Amino acid sequence: MKRYVYINDDESARDLYCANRISNRKYTLLNFIPKNLWEQFSRFMNQYFLLIACLQLWPLITPVNPASTWGPLIFIFAVSATKEAWDDYNRYLSDKKANEKEVWVVMHGIRKLVQAQDIHVGNIIWLRENDEVPCDLALIGTSDPQGVCYIEGVIECPSPDKDIRRFDANLRLFPPFLDNDVCPLTIKNTILQSCYLRNTEWACGVAVYTGNETKLGMCRGIPEPKLTAIDAMIDKLTGAIFVFQIVVVIVLGIAGNVWKDTEARKQWYVKYPEEGPWFELLIIPLRFELLCSIMIPISIKVSLDLVKSLYAKFIDWDNEMIDQETGTPSHATNTAISEDLGQVEYILTDKTGTLTENKMIFRRCCINGVFYGNDSGDALKDVELHNAVSSGSPDVIHFLTVMAICNTVIPIKTKTGDIFYKAQSQDEDALVCAAARLHMVFVNKNANILEIKFNASTIQYEVLETLEFTSDRKRMSVVVKDCQNGKILLLTKGADEAILPYACPGQQTRAFFEAVEQYSQLGLRTLCLAWRQLKEDEYKEWSLLFKEANSTLVDREWRIAEVCQRLEHDLEILGVTAIEDRLQDGVPETIETLRKAGINFWMLTGDKQNTAIQIALSCNFISPEPKGQLLLIDGKTEDEVRQSLERVLLTMRITTSEPKDVAFAVDGWALEIALKYYRKAFTELAILSRTAICCRVTPSQKAQRTFSFSFISGVSGTSLFNSLSLMAYNVFYTSIPVLVSVLDKDLSEETVMQHPQILFYCQAGRLLNPSTFAGWFGRSLFHAIVVFVISIHAYAYEKSEMEEVSMVALSGCIWLQAFVVTLETNSFTILQCIAIWGNLASFYFINWIFSALPSSGMYTIMFRLCRQPSYWTTVFLIVVAGMGPILALKYFRYTYRPSKINILQQAERLGGPILSLGSIEPQPRPILEKEVSPLSITQPKNRNPVYEPLLSDSPNTRRSFGSGAPFDFFQTQSRLSSSYSRNKDN
Repeated sequence: MKRYVYINDDESARDLYCANRISNRKYTLLNFIPKNLWEQFSRFMNQYFLLIACLQLWPLITPVNPASTWGPLIFIFAVSATKEAWDDYNRYLSDKKANEKEVWVVMHGIRKLVQAQDIHVGNIIWLRENDEVPCDLALIGTSDPQGVCYIEGVIECPSPDKDIRRFDANLRLFPPFLDNDVCPLTIKNTILQSCYLRNTEWACGVAVYTGNETKLGMCRGIPEPKLTAIDAMIDKLTGAIFVFQIVVVIVLGIAGNVWKDTEARKQWYVKYPEEGPWFELLIIPLRFELLCSIMIPISIKVSLDLVKSLYAKFIDWDNEMIDQETGTPSHATNTAISEDLGQVEYILTDKTGTLTENKMIFRRCCINGVFYGNDSGDALKDVELHNAVSSGSPDVIHFLTVMAICNTVIPIKTKTGDIFYKAQSQDEDALVCAAARLHMVFVNKNANILEIKFNASTIQYEVLETLEFTSDRKRMSVVVKDCQNGKILLLTKGADEAILPYACPGQQTRAFFEAVEQYSQLGLRTLCLAWRQLKEDEYKEWSLLFKEANSTLVDREWRIAEVCQRLEHDLEILGVTAIEDRLQDGVPETIETLRKAGINFWMLTGDKQNTAIQIALSCNFISPEPKGQLLLIDGKTEDEVRQSLERVLLTMRITTSEPKDVAFAVDGWALEIALKYYRKAFTELAILSRTAICCRVTPSQKAQRTFSFSFISGVSGTSLFNSLSLMAYNVFYTSIPVLVSVLDKDLSEETVMQHPQILFYCQAGRLLNPSTFAGWFGRSLFHAIVVFVISIHAYAYEKSEMEEVSMVALSGCIWLQAFVVTLETNSFTILQCIAIWGNLASFYFINWIFSALPSSGMYTIMFRLCRQPSYWTTVFLIVVAGMGPILALKYFRYTYRPSKINILQQAERLGGPILSLGSIEPQPRPILEKEVSPLSITQPKNRNPVYEPLLSDSPNTRRSFGSGAPFDFFQTQSRLSSSYSRNKDN
C-alpha cells in the first residue's frame, strides 16, 4: 500500500488519513468498565474471588451472607479501577498538552498558528529552533544557506509503519522540472514526531504521517497491563493455596456426608429429610469451599495495589533523587511496577553520553608514523606538531584538511566575528575545533562551497558528493574539488578496520596499527584518516552509479554501500586521531556500589575492544588481576567463534565456585555469529558472568489462617463467624497494618549504601518464594489451632452462645495479628503505632457499636464479653500460647544464627561499626540441560535452584555450585573478611 501526500492540499487527504490528534490512553469512557473488568479477571486470584462470590449467591450452600464477599469484592475492584483510571487520566492530560500545543502552519503562502491536533497530512509545518516536531515531516527547506523554495507536488511514500530507520519515498514536483521530475527521499530527509529542532534557525516540512500513525505512534502501541515478579509469584502461591484448599474441602466434604448419613439422621433436632436432591452430595463440600475461601484474603489485592502506589510516590518525594544541576526531581511514570526496582539484576548501558560526558577532547594523534601528544598528553600543546604546521609539512597539512572538512559540520559566525560549529556528533566537533587551533580553520559553508583558512591563505573546496557514515561501513567520505587547481579528492575517516585494510598497495601501515593499539589501551576513541586523488573520468563514471543507487526504491541502502565500496579503496593513510570522552562524575563509585548490590552489567559500545576494556576497567565494571579475570570471545568464522566460546564457557564453569570477578568481552562480529549459531550456549555464558562488554556493536506477600471449627460443628459447613465479622476482618482489620508497613525500614539508607551487597536479599524472589510462604503459612496454621483450641475449651462448654465463641476467637485473631505485626516491624513511626494499636482499638469500638444494634446479630455480645474476666483471660492465653514459641524461635535465630541483615541491625542499635560483613554472593540461575547448545563441554549437574527463606528471622542456608563441594551462601568471615575492608579503604 502506498500513500500519496499532496503538498499544501490537506482537503484531498482530510478524509483519507487521520488528523494529528494523539492518544496514549488505555481506556475510553465507553470501554473503561468492560475493559478494566476483563483485565482484572484475567488473573487467577480475581477469578477465584468471583467464583466464591457467585457460589455465595446460592442460599442452600452459603453459610454466611453473600455481602461478606460481594461487599469487599466490589470495594476492592473499585479501588483498583480507580487507580487505573487515575493513571489513564494522567496519560490523557499529557496527550491534551501535546494536542493543544500551537504550531505554525503555512497555508497558501500565509503562516498561521493552529493546534497540533488540527494538522492534517499535506500541511506544510514551519518549525523554529528548539521546537518539538508535532508529526512526521518530510523536509522541504531549512535555514541552511542553500536556501528554500516554495513548491507544489506530491510525495509518494509507503503506508505508516514503525521502522524509524527507513523512509523510501519519491517527490514529484508540479510542474515537473527537466531531468528532475522525481526526487528520491530517504529517512535523512525526514524529522520524526517528538524530536526537537536543534542547531537550525528554522525548518519547514510536509506532514506525511500524523497522530497515532506516526512512526513513534506505531512503535508506542497500546499500553499493556504489566505483571511484576511479585504479582507472578503471588499468582503461583494463590494456585498452591487453592490446591491445598481443594484437598481440605474434599476431605471435609466426605467426612460431612458420612456424618450426615450415619449420625445426623439419628438426631431429632437436625431434621434431615429421608431423601434429598441429586446434588445433595455437593452441598457440604461447596459449603466448606466457601468457608475455606478466606485462606486467600480478598484484601491482599487492594493492599498490594495501594502499597505499589505509595512506593511510587516515595520515589517522587525523595529529596535525594533530584538532579542537582537542573533541579529536576525523579518521577515514577508507572505505579504498578515500582517494587521491581528493588529486584533489578541486570543493567544494560551504552557508553557515550551514559557513562561518559559526551564532551569529546582531542588528545593525541599519529601522522605518518610520528606520534604527537604522548609526552604532554595533549597534542594541541605539542611543540613539534606546531612546528610541523608552521613549516608546511605536506603530511600534516593533508591530515588537518581531512580533519577540517570530512564532516557534516556547519560553521556559524557570530556578530563579534567568532566562529562556532554546529555538528551532528561530538567527535566531528572535536576534530574541527582541533584543526582550527592548529590554524586549519573551517570558516564558511555556502551551498556546496567550503572555505578554509590556513595561516594567511584561503582555500576553497566544492563538495561533489557525501558518502555518509553507516554502522555497517563504519566510515564516511566526501568527494571534493579543489577550486584552485581542479583536483578531485576523496577524503575519508573511520574505524581502523574500515580504513587500514584499504590502504594503497605498498604503504606501510604497521605504525598506524601500533598507534590505534596504544590509544585504545589508554581508553581513547580512535579514528583513521585517509585520502586519495581521483581521476575525472573515474569520478564521473562512479557518480552516475551513485545517483542511480540513491534513486532506487528497492534495497537502496545495500546498493549505496556497494557503490561506495567501488570508490573507497587504494587509500593513502594519513594518520590516526585519539579523542577523550571523559567519564561523568561518580560513575565508577556508582557502578562499584551497584555491583556490590548484586547487579550485573552489560556495556554495549561501538568502540574498539581495547578502548571498551579500558573504559570498563576505569568504570569498575571489571576488576584487574588477580581479583578479576577478563575472557575474550573473538573470531571471524563460525568455527573460530565456537572454539572461543567453548574456551570461555569452560573457564567460567571452573571459576564459578571461586570468589573471583569474571567477565567476558565480545566484539560485534563474534556476537552476531554466537547469537545465530550458539544462542543457548551464549545464554549460559551470560548467566554465569557478572559483567559483559559488547564492543563494536551496531545500534540494531500475606497468607491467612484457616478455621478448624468444622470438626466441632459436625462437619456440616457451619460458619463460626458471622458475615459482618468476616467482612470487616477480610477488608479492614487485615489491610490497615499492612498498608503502613511501607514506612518500615529494616536498615537505614546509610547502612545500605555502606553495605550494598545486602541488596542480594531483594533479588530473584529471595524474600517471597515458596519457602518463605510455607513458613508463614505454617505460622498461620499454628495460630489458627491455638485460637480454636483455647476458645473452644474456654467457652464452648459454658452454655455460651455461638456468637460469643466466635467473638472470642475473632478477638484472639486480632490480638495475635497486632503482636505479629509489632514483632516483624523494624522501625516504628507514629503512623505505624496508630495503625497497629489503633486497628485493635477500632475493633472494640466498631463491635461495641454493632452490639448496641438489635438487628446486627451481635446485640449485647461485646458488652457481655468485656465484663467477663474469663474473656480477657482467654485472650491473654491465646497471645501467650501463640507468640511464645515465635518469640523463642526468633530470639534463638537472632542471637545464635543471625542473618546478615540481623548483624547490621544489631550494629545500628548498638551504634558500633561493622568492620567486615564478608561477602554475599548472588544465587546462580538454573540452566536447563535442554537449553544448552551441544558444544563439546561436559555439562554441570545439580544446578537446580535453592529457595531461601530470607525473612529477618530466617537461618543461613547452604547451596551447591555445580558438581563441586557445598558452598556457604554467606561465606565465612575468615575466608572473605578482607573483602569489604579493602573496598572501604579504597
